[in-house]
Amino acid sequence: MRRKCQVYPMMIQKSLRIDKRESMLTLEFTVTNLSNNALEYHYSGHNTLNVNPSLRIVFPPEVTKVKCGMVVTDRLGNLSDEIAWPRAVDRSGKDVDISKLGQPCDGTGENLYTPKLKDAWCAAFNESRKEAIGFWFEAEKVPYILVWINCGAYGGYYHIALEPSTGRTDNLEVAVSDWKNFAAIQPRAKISWTEKIFLNHNIKHIERVAPDKGIVQ
Repeated sequence: MRRKCQVYPMMIQKSLRIDKRESMLTLEFTVTNLSNNALEYHYSGHNTLNVNPSLRIVFPPEVTKVKCGMVVTDRLGNLSDEIAWPRAVDRSGKDVDISKLGQPCDGTGENLYTPKLKDAWCAAFNESRKEAIGFWFEAEKVPYILVWINCGAYGGYYHIALEPSTGRTDNLEVAVSDWKNFAAIQPRAKISWTEKIFLNHNIKHIERVAPDKGIVQ
């Protein structure tokens, strides 16, 4: 797939590859700067998942704090606030395991960003069914994870999104001017990266997600 942006002078290419011998989807991305100027940009892979209360979000052990982006409810904080992961304290003083999905009627919704990662992966683990979907991506090109957790607050929907990202936040102006977490591409240059998505069952716990081994227990 290929698309030239109508306003921003960029070309975006994406390919998807699946092999019937493996439960893995490989995605290849290329971003091309069509201008004679350096450009700031933000990419976030919006991998939205259907969920249930048995789901747990798994991050690399290096993630001990996350930063609040856009929030629908402020139970954990507001934009730019930093909170502990996976256990945090909400505004009422209650201990909350953020990695464990809430109920569809909880009425909460948060965008949370990891720090810059050395080992870039994440997973959604259905603990009751012992199934998991894991995401691996190139840390040097896509060094952050955005997790969107929506338990009814936005549109009454119940879902999460695990999003490999080039920067923080979703709003490029805030990312460039305030948080200073953004990607840039030089004039007439190209940037390419790979992401892999794995499915697995009979999962007891998740150690990591690796590009050559998938979901490792």
